[in-house]
Amino acid sequence: MNESGQEIQLRKIFQSLFRKWWIIVLLTVLIGGGGAYVFKAETGEPMASATASVLVNDGEGVKVNMKTLTAMMNEPAVLEQVASKLPWETSVAALNGSISAEEVEGSQIIRVTAVGVNPDQAAETVNTLVETFPDIAGEKANTPTAIVLSEADPAEAGFVAAEGAGRMMLIMVAIGLAAGIGSALLIDGMDRRIRTEREVELLLEAPVLGATSKINRLAMRPKKERKKSVVVKEGENVV
Repeated sequence: MNESGQEIQLRKIFQSLFRKWWIIVLLTVLIGGGGAYVFKAETGEPMASATASVLVNDGEGVKVNMKTLTAMMNEPAVLEQVASKLPWETSVAALNGSISAEEVEGSQIIRVTAVGVNPDQAAETVNTLVETFPDIAGEKANTPTAIVLSEADPAEAGFVAAEGAGRMMLIMVAIGLAAGIGSALLIDGMDRRIRTEREVELLLEAPVLGATSKINRLAMRPKKERKKSVVVKEGENVV
């Protein structure tokens, strides 16, 4: 196919897409929005997250095992006391699933994060945990000193979206866009109406000598009848 033929084909494709733009928009919105809605319904609303930290000091002749203390944050002995202090009903299993702790590398700081349905709940959960932890650590792990280094502030809480939510949204929009483009080209390809003089020339292999304009039915009426249809007596309303 020569260069002019390729240009004609590309022009026809773009014209087809332009004529059926509403199909592309409709399917992109329906598939992209529908997929995002289903994914959101399956994964739930984004959760608020809040972070606090604990500083652990070595006592005289005592070497602190940071990995052990970090793991203790999710132990039932700790979470049971936290659950009893929170102003709402919760369970050890629920707290265990909403709390994560990590050791800050090269330090003796444990950073604890909790998630909740709102910033206040997340902050209160993690603050209660770090306030409860030092006493249990001293009793269970013989840790000389564990102090609250920083507490969570609800105003600084972040939100944790469902894993892969953004990527899934982009995928569904891309699928909707592809479906819209494909449907637009298919429907336009099945439409056999002749729209332009160029299409007539290609079909008949002959030049177009002239064209007629669209007929106005009002212009075809007798003059008297046309006047009656447009002239209204004073005081009458036009329907």
